[in-house]
Amino acid sequence: MQDEKVETVRDLLILLYTDPKQLENLLELKASSKRWVEIVRNAQASNGMFLYLNPRKSGVVLDVRRQLKALIVEPHLYTPAEAQNLVKFASEHLMALDYFEDETSLKKHLQSDHGFTSLPSITGGPPTTSSQVVVACLNNLNQTPFETSQSEQGKEKVPFDDEMIYATNYF
Repeated sequence: MQDEKVETVRDLLILLYTDPKQLENLLELKASSKRWVEIVRNAQASNGMFLYLNPRKSGVVLDVRRQLKALIVEPHLYTPAEAQNLVKFASEHLMALDYFEDETSLKKHLQSDHGFTSLPSITGGPPTTSSQVVVACLNNLNQTPFETSQSEQGKEKVPFDDEMIYATNYF
């Protein structure tokens, strides 16, 4: 696998999502085999996250299953259609995304390299009004939006793929 530059979980996942037939050939396994299922399950069990930020510093965080974990957008630039386009682009261009082993390393990267000073937990709770960016969080356990009160200051409901994601405005 090293000859094909599949050396990390990230490499394996990208190949799984972009060219599963090539991965089958590399592993010399059929996708229906128990060993294949075990390899995929182990790779998808990691805490890894993919980050895509466009030049406007809007972006998405996807988990290793390519499920949306967070939107990172500036409120005055945000539209639901743009968010859907960000998710679609990120899912289709995994090689262009940064990969992080866990939420801590992702936050460290965003804070040090991109100047975001305060970020809510992506996996552990709803966003706060102190955020420098809008982050819409999905519950890590059941992939459903967090429930927040409509009366909370600075909150707005934003429709996204037939679900409601709660965004925090910081202005």
